[in-house]
Amino acid sequence: MNIISNLAIILCTYNSTKFLTEQLMSFDAQSFSDWSLFVYDDGSTDNTESLIKAHQKSDTIHHINLIGNSSFMARLVRMKKLFNGFFREWNDKNVKALKQNISLFTAENRNKLNLFDGARNKGLFTRLVALKKAGIHRLLI
Repeated sequence: MNIISNLAIILCTYNSTKFLTEQLMSFDAQSFSDWSLFVYDDGSTDNTESLIKAHQKSDTIHHINLIGNSSFMARLVRMKKLFNGFFREWNDKNVKALKQNISLFTAENRNKLNLFDGARNKGLFTRLVALKKAGIHRLLI
């Protein structure tokens, strides 16, 4: 019996052509079939977006939502959300959910989550160093 009624998979991509087809096929091959895939592409300059769109057209069972961040307007919207606290609130909810399931994580991923969570309330420089050390970093613009 599955306790999850619908699973959301969030896949972040940037110039991911080399591994993307294998990743998408892996999702399709799972025995659990009630999932949605949300792909966030950070302005790839390779064939990533067309691979995602081709998979989306061929896939009749699962929902794939391609969300790009490469346009000037997308960057402005993201900056507005940043200054309005949207990402802070979003991270708070996600960290809480992850911590509820931390016993399922590998030791390495537990460490990354704890580094990330601990760094979030530090000063800017300390926070950036800790996030980089945890392997969790992203350019905003």
